[in-house]
Amino acid sequence: MSYDDWRNVKLEEIVEIKGGKRLPKGHSLVDYKTTHPYIRVRDLNNITKLEKFDGIQYIIEETFSNISRYITNYKDVLLSIVGTIGLTGIVGKTLDNASLTENCVKLTNHSEKIDYRFLYYYLNSPNGIQEIRMGTVGAVQAKLPIKNIKNINVVLPPLAEQKTISNILSSLDDKIELNNKINKNLEEMAQALYKQWFVDFEYPNEDGEPYKSSGGEMIESDLGLIPRGWEVGSLGDLVATTIAGDWGKEAITGNYTSEVVCIRGADINSIKVGDKGKCPTRYILNKNFLKKKLKAGDIVVEISGGSPKQSTGRTALISKEFIHRYNDKVICTNFCRAIEPKDINLSPYISLTFEYLYNNNVFFNYENGTTGIKNFDLKFILNEYKIVIPNKEWIDRLASFYLDTYEQIQQNGKENEVLTITRDTLLPKLMSGEIEVPIEG
Repeated sequence: MSYDDWRNVKLEEIVEIKGGKRLPKGHSLVDYKTTHPYIRVRDLNNITKLEKFDGIQYIIEETFSNISRYITNYKDVLLSIVGTIGLTGIVGKTLDNASLTENCVKLTNHSEKIDYRFLYYYLNSPNGIQEIRMGTVGAVQAKLPIKNIKNINVVLPPLAEQKTISNILSSLDDKIELNNKINKNLEEMAQALYKQWFVDFEYPNEDGEPYKSSGGEMIESDLGLIPRGWEVGSLGDLVATTIAGDWGKEAITGNYTSEVVCIRGADINSIKVGDKGKCPTRYILNKNFLKKKLKAGDIVVEISGGSPKQSTGRTALISKEFIHRYNDKVICTNFCRAIEPKDINLSPYISLTFEYLYNNNVFFNYENGTTGIKNFDLKFILNEYKIVIPNKEWIDRLASFYLDTYEQIQQNGKENEVLTITRDTLLPKLMSGEIEVPIEG
């Protein structure tokens, strides 16, 4: 199909553009699930298809009754118009009839001239981004008015070609989404296994039955009944040393010549799910690099940061795959500290124990600093906080399962990196007609 068949249309010619709605005065979002999810700008970040997820917030029935006209529909394309302008997402089935923030619009009731997926990808192409930028007004508080959205120019190929282009790009996004789901399931499986074995003590006995509930022998301890052969201790009993972070310089300066990538607290959640994060490149003293270089099995802990609703103490286990992706030049920032276990088989137990305590809000009790940045009392958690320490058999069994699982998570993340680069390379070329596509019958 020739690019000569493409034509320019205004966005208002092919979709309806409808705004969201501010919450009524005196009403607020809730963290618990109701039948009315509420889509915010932050929910659009780096997601193609929007579905319900753990971080989404909700409104109660009374609130919904006041804004019930401002809902999304399956396949609507959402566009942020205030704050971080230009974020986009396609409404998935689980967010059909969700309420929408006033800081977004929905592009809905698509005409027969437009494939909704093509519209989404167009808005993320260089041409689409430029159109959004040109329509944005306001120096102090930037916004994208609906009247300007209506005038966004869309370069539109015939519908059959739109669908072919959309299928190519969607196939890449679908694979990325599948890998993300697999990684989420693997991580949830590991956390569930940890709780079953090391909190509930229901690891399988010699007959394959749950140990505690099948009458496994328990002994008294400072933490209550624990399996015979296990003991009470501290995480520090499993740790060889801790490694301080560094920040160095932004560019080579004097003796600051050793190039490294630096893991920040902001990178931890990404690293855990196989993403390489956005770790900045820094330059540090060579003597510091030799002391602070991380290796597979180390665990990075965020020791400064957090928020009123988020404690410090987030962790990321460093995998062989992650180290390889950064050419064995990884350290952590001085707002973090790394834990080096006495043996790599101890890494999963240490990492998942931190994860369990963090998810159960334990670390809020071990922070200091009343204003600004909070500081995590890692020394106390390692040396004073009492935990159950399993015998070597169950430490090793966990390691056998989790180290392979975690490497799979990292491999999936690496594949997503390649898929993302491929998609982002193809996107502008497909959207500009530089690459011609065969029309599907």
